[in-house]
Amino acid sequence: MKTRGTAQEYIEGLNNLLKDNMNDTETWLELGLVYLNNLSWSRALYSYEQVILITPSLLYAYVRIAEILYTLGSSENLYQARNYLCYAIIHDQEITRALWTLFAVCRAIERSGRSDNKNSYLLQLCQKRLKLYYEKSKSSTLLDNYSFD
Repeated sequence: MKTRGTAQEYIEGLNNLLKDNMNDTETWLELGLVYLNNLSWSRALYSYEQVILITPSLLYAYVRIAEILYTLGSSENLYQARNYLCYAIIHDQEITRALWTLFAVCRAIERSGRSDNKNSYLLQLCQKRLKLYYEKSKSSTLLDNYSFD
């Protein structure tokens, strides 16, 4: 169905699957991805929130929600994104995607002029964890030309 029809037909098909089984994490993940690809931020956000309700241990959904909130901007969304990312990192300290996203979110908060001590701490933490991650993976040269400033 994905390759034969339009995005709208695919979305309708996924929604029909969810009518039969609203607890299908894979279908919610797929629906979120389709909505993201179609820039339907609020619907994608809702889909990933459903994933968290069904499978709270799936940290990928927390990171996706944070990425959407970061994309939407606004101070409130940035602080919410920061919270989702902190949750993911607390449960997996080497989740690189969350570290990079948290770094970007904290920098955006900093640029907005609404930074606080927690934000400064998280920026430093991200830098330290990312450097450590790349050193452990023998890929520290990837950061040689990158400035965290």
